[in-house]
Amino acid sequence: MKTQPERVAPQDPATSSLLLGALVFFQMLPATLLVPSARPLFAELYRADDGYIHAFMSLNMVGGFLAAPLIGWATDRKGYRFPAFIALGALDAIIQLLLPIGLPLPVLLALRTFQGAAHVGSATLLMTCAASTARRTGNAKVMGIAGSCLMLAVAFGSSLGGLLLKIGLSAPFVAGAVFALLAAGLGSFLPKEWWAQNRRTGVSLEVMRREPALWVPLASAFVGRFTVGCLVVSFALYAHRAFGLSDARIGLLYSLLTLPFALLMYPAARLGDRLPRMTVLLVGGAVYAFGLAALGQVGPGALPGVMVLIGSSGALVFASTLCMAANEASPERRGTAMALVNAAGCLGMLLGPVVAGILNAILRTRGWDSVAAYRVVFSVAALSVLLWLVPVAFWAKHRSRNASNLEFERT
Repeated sequence: MKTQPERVAPQDPATSSLLLGALVFFQMLPATLLVPSARPLFAELYRADDGYIHAFMSLNMVGGFLAAPLIGWATDRKGYRFPAFIALGALDAIIQLLLPIGLPLPVLLALRTFQGAAHVGSATLLMTCAASTARRTGNAKVMGIAGSCLMLAVAFGSSLGGLLLKIGLSAPFVAGAVFALLAAGLGSFLPKEWWAQNRRTGVSLEVMRREPALWVPLASAFVGRFTVGCLVVSFALYAHRAFGLSDARIGLLYSLLTLPFALLMYPAARLGDRLPRMTVLLVGGAVYAFGLAALGQVGPGALPGVMVLIGSSGALVFASTLCMAANEASPERRGTAMALVNAAGCLGMLLGPVVAGILNAILRTRGWDSVAAYRVVFSVAALSVLLWLVPVAFWAKHRSRNASNLEFERT
């Protein structure tokens, strides 16, 4: 008697890697898709002040920061990664559909927190799937494809969100829900062993004591995401109030930052193979700080160029950060090092909008107008990069001197 053939996931590693990349792309797309919607959401439905917009953009990171470690621990312990991924994707989609319907403000902010928990938790499971597969198979290309697709999703999200706003306020939220469900569905086509439980669980903070050089990429990840957090809401409000730019055009300006960032990641990493990676990091950081400081000083005609400058120099910083984290850690601690870099980045992205919102509120109470207040926010973001670069430069000089002395002693 013939039986119905069971559907099997593609087993070809190349096909599965490309499928994983598509899954990462669609899962991460809603993260920046909603950025251009924050200002019109509150302007049209709530008439709320800027503080609530900053809260809306940061509360999802609060949810993610708190929930992701718990989700990772629970699924590692029970081995239910794929069912959890499906459930979190569905929850993410449902909440996104609820956000633009005009719920009471406290309910909206609470839902945003849970949406962040679902989205970041789902992303954590997905990147864990990619990382464990890369370690098990020794195929580093898996992580390369996943990382590239993640950056492309970040790059295209803002511009797509701005275009969808032309249809209506709810369009980006509906699209985000569709992408979340699409990613959850695609997950079922990955080979089952890719979702298998990784026996080496947990992230040990001991690695930071044993590998002190990791503090450089950790601090770099924090500062880089902190500055992005300072911009994510502040720039949209600033461009709208200072120059009267539409939300669609602001979304396109965001894409001029994120698209060069995504496209230059690979060349930036290869540049670090030809030049000292610390030099690339320091030069990129200096240019990045200059771009942030210039953001509030130029007219609307120069904004596209400044955004491209920030995105390009940001690629130098981020690529150097990831490569240094991988190179500085010993092989047995490399996975932990990458996890800590991601955690530092999440913390920076959480604090960036919070600091920008608090600083703006303080300046407004002292009589500053909102445009001048946001210019100060951009300057503070640039200053944070410079304050990070100074100790890194001294550390690099000290390390280079020690390496030279050691080489001299050997000869």
